Amino acid sequence: MIHGGGHLTLSRRAVRPLQTKFLLSQGILPVSIDYRLCPQVNVIDGSMADTRDACVWVQRDLPSIMARKGIEIDPTKLVVIGWSTGGTLAMTTSWTLRNAGLTPPRAILSFYCPVNYDPAAPIIMGQEHGPRTMALDEIRNLLPSTPTTSHAFNSTDSSKLGWVHKGDPRSELTLALVKEHRGMSLLFNGLPTTGEELCEPDAERAREFSPLQHLLDGDYNVPTYLIFGDQDEIAPFPKAAEFAKALASTHVRSGILPVPGAKHIFDLGVAPGSEAWDRTIGPGYDFLLQELER
Repeated sequence: MIHGGGHLTLSRRAVRPLQTKFLLSQGILPVSIDYRLCPQVNVIDGSMADTRDACVWVQRDLPSIMARKGIEIDPTKLVVIGWSTGGTLAMTTSWTLRNAGLTPPRAILSFYCPVNYDPAAPIIMGQEHGPRTMALDEIRNLLPSTPTTSHAFNSTDSSKLGWVHKGDPRSELTLALVKEHRGMSLLFNGLPTTGEELCEPDAERAREFSPLQHLLDGDYNVPTYLIFGDQDEIAPFPKAAEFAKALASTHVRSGILPVPGAKHIFDLGVAPGSEAWDRTIGPGYDFLLQELER
Protein backbone atom coordinates (compact mmCIF):
# COMPACT_ATOMS: atom_id res chain seq x y z
CA MET A 1 0.00 0.00 0.00
CA ILE A 2 1.58 3.27 -1.16
CA HIS A 3 0.51 6.68 0.10
CA GLY A 4 0.21 9.81 -2.02
CA GLY A 5 1.16 13.39 -1.24
CA GLY A 6 2.88 14.54 -4.43
CA HIS A 7 6.14 12.77 -3.47
CA LEU A 8 6.65 15.73 -1.13
CA THR A 9 4.42 15.10 1.88
CA LEU A 10 2.54 12.57 4.05
CA SER A 11 3.63 9.12 5.24
CA ARG A 12 2.62 5.47 5.39
CA ARG A 13 -0.20 6.43 7.79
CA ALA A 14 -2.06 8.11 4.92
CA VAL A 15 -3.74 5.00 3.57
CA ARG A 16 -7.35 3.89 3.88
CA PRO A 17 -8.22 2.07 7.16
CA LEU A 18 -11.48 0.68 5.79
CA GLN A 19 -9.74 -0.69 2.72
CA THR A 20 -7.00 -2.12 4.94
CA LYS A 21 -9.63 -3.96 6.98
CA PHE A 22 -11.18 -5.29 3.78
CA LEU A 23 -7.83 -6.74 2.70
CA LEU A 24 -7.45 -8.45 6.07
CA SER A 25 -10.94 -9.91 5.76
CA GLN A 26 -9.85 -11.50 2.47
CA GLY A 27 -6.75 -13.10 3.97
CA ILE A 28 -4.39 -10.49 2.52
CA LEU A 29 -1.67 -8.94 4.69
CA PRO A 30 -1.51 -5.12 4.15
CA VAL A 31 1.97 -3.57 4.20
CA SER A 32 2.00 0.24 4.10
CA ILE A 33 5.38 1.71 3.18
CA ASP A 34 7.35 4.91 3.63
CA TYR A 35 9.76 6.29 1.05
CA ARG A 36 12.17 9.19 0.83
CA LEU A 37 10.40 12.39 -0.10
CA CYS A 38 11.44 14.99 -2.65
CA PRO A 39 13.03 17.49 -3.08
CA GLN A 40 16.16 16.35 -1.19
CA VAL A 41 16.23 13.24 -3.39
CA ASN A 42 14.72 12.82 -6.86
CA VAL A 43 11.89 10.34 -7.48
CA ILE A 44 14.08 7.92 -9.44
CA ASP A 45 16.67 7.49 -6.69
CA GLY A 46 14.18 8.08 -3.89
CA SER A 47 10.52 7.08 -3.96
CA MET A 48 10.68 4.79 -7.01
CA ALA A 49 13.76 2.93 -5.75
CA ASP A 50 12.35 2.71 -2.22
CA THR A 51 9.06 1.28 -3.51
CA ARG A 52 10.98 -1.36 -5.47
CA ASP A 53 13.10 -2.20 -2.43
CA ALA A 54 9.99 -2.51 -0.24
CA CYS A 55 8.60 -5.08 -2.68
CA VAL A 56 11.93 -6.92 -2.59
CA TRP A 57 11.74 -6.98 1.21
CA VAL A 58 8.17 -8.31 1.10
CA GLN A 59 9.23 -11.13 -1.21
CA ARG A 60 12.54 -12.05 0.43
CA ASP A 61 12.36 -11.16 4.12
CA LEU A 62 8.77 -10.77 5.27
CA PRO A 63 7.79 -14.48 5.02
CA SER A 64 10.37 -15.51 7.63
CA ILE A 65 9.47 -12.55 9.87
CA MET A 66 5.78 -13.49 9.82
CA ALA A 67 6.55 -17.20 10.23
CA ARG A 68 8.11 -16.41 13.60
CA LYS A 69 4.72 -14.96 14.57
CA GLY A 70 2.89 -18.07 13.40
CA ILE A 71 1.56 -16.45 10.22
CA GLU A 72 2.24 -18.04 6.83
CA ILE A 73 2.26 -15.79 3.78
CA ASP A 74 2.83 -16.53 0.10
CA PRO A 75 5.34 -13.99 -1.29
CA THR A 76 4.46 -14.95 -4.87
CA LYS A 77 1.01 -13.41 -4.40
CA LEU A 78 2.09 -9.79 -4.26
CA VAL A 79 -0.28 -7.03 -5.34
CA VAL A 80 0.42 -3.31 -5.10
CA ILE A 81 -2.13 -0.59 -4.33
CA GLY A 82 -1.49 3.16 -4.48
CA TRP A 83 -3.41 6.40 -4.10
CA SER A 84 -2.69 9.56 -6.11
CA THR A 85 1.09 9.78 -6.67
CA GLY A 86 1.31 6.53 -4.73
CA GLY A 87 -0.66 5.01 -7.59
CA THR A 88 2.07 6.11 -9.97
CA LEU A 89 4.65 4.49 -7.70
CA ALA A 90 2.56 1.31 -7.68
CA MET A 91 2.73 1.24 -11.48
CA THR A 92 6.51 1.64 -11.53
CA THR A 93 6.88 -1.78 -9.89
CA SER A 94 5.84 -3.24 -13.25
CA TRP A 95 9.31 -2.53 -14.64
CA THR A 96 11.56 -1.82 -11.64
CA LEU A 97 11.14 -5.29 -10.16
CA ARG A 98 11.66 -6.98 -13.50
CA ASN A 99 14.75 -4.86 -14.14
CA ALA A 100 16.07 -6.01 -10.75
CA GLY A 101 15.65 -9.64 -11.82
CA LEU A 102 12.57 -10.21 -9.65
CA THR A 103 8.98 -11.13 -10.34
CA PRO A 104 6.65 -8.14 -10.78
CA PRO A 105 3.43 -8.03 -8.74
CA ARG A 106 0.45 -10.14 -9.73
CA ALA A 107 -1.65 -7.01 -10.15
CA ILE A 108 -1.73 -3.27 -9.51
CA LEU A 109 -4.64 -1.14 -8.30
CA SER A 110 -4.15 2.59 -8.76
CA PHE A 111 -6.49 5.30 -7.55
CA TYR A 112 -6.59 8.72 -9.32
CA CYS A 113 -2.88 8.88 -10.17
CA PRO A 114 -0.76 10.74 -12.74
CA VAL A 115 0.25 8.30 -15.50
CA ASN A 116 2.65 10.47 -17.48
CA TYR A 117 5.22 13.22 -16.90
CA ASP A 118 6.16 15.21 -19.99
CA PRO A 119 8.26 18.36 -19.40
CA ALA A 120 7.40 19.56 -22.91
CA ALA A 121 3.68 19.50 -22.09
CA PRO A 122 3.24 20.15 -18.36
CA ILE A 123 -0.26 19.84 -16.97
CA ILE A 124 -1.16 22.67 -14.63
CA MET A 125 -3.44 21.30 -11.92
CA GLY A 126 -5.03 22.43 -8.69
CA GLN A 127 -7.06 25.27 -10.17
CA GLU A 128 -9.11 25.36 -6.97
CA HIS A 129 -6.01 26.21 -4.92
CA GLY A 130 -4.07 29.45 -4.68
CA PRO A 131 -0.39 29.81 -5.67
CA ARG A 132 2.45 29.40 -3.21
CA THR A 133 3.12 32.37 -0.96
CA MET A 134 6.74 31.64 0.02
CA ALA A 135 9.84 32.46 -2.02
CA LEU A 136 12.24 29.65 -2.83
CA ASP A 137 14.85 31.25 -0.59
CA GLU A 138 12.45 31.14 2.37
CA ILE A 139 11.67 27.49 1.63
CA ARG A 140 15.38 26.61 1.40
CA ASN A 141 16.03 28.22 4.79
CA LEU A 142 13.26 26.21 6.46
CA LEU A 143 13.69 22.86 4.71
CA PRO A 144 16.28 20.46 6.17
CA SER A 145 18.97 19.35 3.71
CA THR A 146 18.70 15.66 4.59
CA PRO A 147 15.95 13.39 3.19
CA THR A 148 12.89 12.50 5.23
CA THR A 149 10.24 9.82 4.85
CA SER A 150 7.40 11.50 6.68
CA HIS A 151 5.66 14.85 6.71
CA ALA A 152 2.07 15.51 7.71
CA PHE A 153 0.01 17.68 10.01
CA ASN A 154 -2.32 14.77 10.72
CA SER A 155 -2.37 11.04 10.21
CA THR A 156 -4.49 10.90 7.07
CA ASP A 157 -4.81 12.97 3.95
CA SER A 158 -8.15 14.55 3.11
CA SER A 159 -10.04 15.89 0.16
CA LYS A 160 -9.13 19.08 -1.68
CA LEU A 161 -5.52 19.08 -0.43
CA GLY A 162 -6.73 19.75 3.10
CA TRP A 163 -3.32 18.82 4.46
CA VAL A 164 -1.62 21.71 2.62
CA HIS A 165 -0.92 24.53 5.08
CA LYS A 166 0.15 28.07 4.22
CA GLY A 167 3.67 28.85 5.40
CA ASP A 168 4.76 25.22 5.60
CA PRO A 169 7.67 24.71 3.14
CA ARG A 170 6.56 21.29 1.91
CA SER A 171 2.99 22.47 1.44
CA GLU A 172 4.30 25.43 -0.55
CA LEU A 173 6.36 23.09 -2.74
CA THR A 174 3.26 20.97 -3.34
CA LEU A 175 1.50 24.06 -4.69
CA ALA A 176 4.50 24.78 -6.92
CA LEU A 177 4.39 21.20 -8.19
CA VAL A 178 0.76 21.28 -9.27
CA LYS A 179 0.44 24.92 -10.36
CA GLU A 180 3.73 26.09 -11.88
CA HIS A 181 5.05 25.47 -15.39
CA ARG A 182 8.33 24.00 -14.13
CA GLY A 183 6.87 22.50 -10.97
CA MET A 184 7.68 18.91 -11.89
CA SER A 185 11.38 19.77 -11.73
CA LEU A 186 11.01 19.45 -7.94
CA LEU A 187 10.55 15.72 -8.53
CA PHE A 188 13.30 15.18 -11.07
CA ASN A 189 15.88 17.87 -10.25
CA GLY A 190 15.20 18.81 -6.67
CA LEU A 191 15.14 22.32 -5.26
CA PRO A 192 17.62 24.74 -6.89
CA THR A 193 20.44 25.66 -4.53
CA THR A 194 20.19 29.36 -5.39
CA GLY A 195 17.84 31.78 -7.10
CA GLU A 196 14.08 32.10 -7.33
CA GLU A 197 13.48 30.19 -10.57
CA LEU A 198 12.75 26.49 -10.87
CA CYS A 199 14.88 24.76 -13.51
CA GLU A 200 13.75 22.80 -16.55
CA PRO A 201 12.74 19.26 -15.51
CA ASP A 202 15.14 16.45 -16.41
CA ALA A 203 13.49 14.87 -19.46
CA GLU A 204 15.24 11.50 -19.14
CA ARG A 205 14.20 11.08 -15.53
CA ALA A 206 10.66 12.11 -16.42
CA ARG A 207 10.51 9.49 -19.15
CA GLU A 208 11.93 6.79 -16.87
CA PHE A 209 9.26 7.58 -14.29
CA SER A 210 6.24 7.68 -16.64
CA PRO A 211 4.07 4.54 -16.77
CA LEU A 212 2.49 5.61 -20.06
CA GLN A 213 5.89 5.82 -21.74
CA HIS A 214 6.85 2.37 -20.49
CA LEU A 215 3.53 0.99 -21.69
CA LEU A 216 3.96 2.53 -25.16
CA ASP A 217 7.52 1.16 -25.28
CA GLY A 218 6.24 -2.36 -24.58
CA ASP A 219 7.78 -2.43 -21.11
CA TYR A 220 4.59 -2.70 -19.02
CA ASN A 221 2.60 -5.92 -18.75
CA VAL A 222 1.28 -6.25 -15.19
CA PRO A 223 -2.52 -6.50 -14.91
CA THR A 224 -3.68 -3.07 -13.79
CA TYR A 225 -6.95 -1.53 -12.67
CA LEU A 226 -7.55 2.23 -12.48
CA ILE A 227 -10.18 3.98 -10.36
CA PHE A 228 -10.62 7.64 -11.23
CA GLY A 229 -13.08 10.45 -10.65
CA ASP A 230 -14.03 11.97 -13.98
CA GLN A 231 -13.94 15.43 -12.37
CA ASP A 232 -10.52 15.01 -10.74
CA GLU A 233 -8.95 18.44 -10.26
CA ILE A 234 -5.42 17.19 -9.49
CA ALA A 235 -4.69 14.22 -11.77
CA PRO A 236 -6.18 14.50 -15.28
CA PHE A 237 -8.84 11.89 -16.03
CA PRO A 238 -8.31 12.01 -19.84
CA LYS A 239 -4.74 10.74 -19.37
CA ALA A 240 -6.04 7.86 -17.25
CA ALA A 241 -8.48 6.99 -20.03
CA GLU A 242 -5.61 7.11 -22.54
CA PHE A 243 -3.57 4.76 -20.36
CA ALA A 244 -6.49 2.34 -20.01
CA LYS A 245 -7.03 2.33 -23.76
CA ALA A 246 -3.33 1.62 -24.34
CA LEU A 247 -3.47 -1.25 -21.81
CA ALA A 248 -6.41 -2.78 -23.64
CA SER A 249 -4.72 -2.41 -27.03
CA THR A 250 -1.63 -4.27 -25.79
CA HIS A 251 -3.82 -7.07 -24.36
CA VAL A 252 -2.71 -6.51 -20.78
CA ARG A 253 -5.51 -7.59 -18.45
CA SER A 254 -6.88 -4.36 -17.14
CA GLY A 255 -9.85 -2.25 -16.25
CA ILE A 256 -10.84 1.32 -15.51
CA LEU A 257 -13.67 2.55 -13.33
CA PRO A 258 -14.64 6.18 -14.01
CA VAL A 259 -16.53 7.59 -11.04
CA PRO A 260 -19.02 10.20 -12.31
CA GLY A 261 -18.72 13.57 -10.62
CA ALA A 262 -15.92 12.48 -8.27
CA LYS A 263 -12.90 14.63 -7.57
CA HIS A 264 -9.49 13.78 -6.11
CA ILE A 265 -9.40 11.58 -2.99
CA PHE A 266 -13.08 10.66 -3.06
CA ASP A 267 -12.71 7.27 -1.39
CA LEU A 268 -12.13 8.31 2.22
CA GLY A 269 -14.72 6.78 4.48
CA VAL A 270 -16.24 4.48 1.85
CA ALA A 271 -17.03 1.25 3.68
CA PRO A 272 -17.11 -2.29 2.30
CA GLY A 273 -20.67 -3.51 1.74
CA SER A 274 -22.05 -0.03 1.13
CA GLU A 275 -23.66 1.13 -2.09
CA ALA A 276 -20.79 3.58 -2.56
CA TRP A 277 -18.25 0.75 -2.21
CA ASP A 278 -20.00 -1.34 -4.86
CA ARG A 279 -20.17 1.65 -7.18
CA THR A 280 -16.76 3.28 -6.69
CA ILE A 281 -14.20 0.93 -5.11
CA GLY A 282 -15.34 -2.69 -5.02
CA PRO A 283 -14.70 -3.53 -8.69
CA GLY A 284 -11.02 -2.66 -8.25
CA TYR A 285 -10.63 -5.03 -5.32
CA ASP A 286 -12.60 -7.70 -7.19
CA PHE A 287 -10.00 -7.36 -9.95
CA LEU A 288 -7.15 -7.90 -7.47
CA LEU A 289 -8.79 -10.96 -5.94
CA GLN A 290 -9.39 -12.48 -9.37
CA GLU A 291 -5.75 -11.96 -10.33
CA LEU A 292 -4.59 -13.60 -7.10
CA GLU A 293 -6.61 -16.70 -7.98
CA ARG A 294 -4.98 -17.15 -11.39
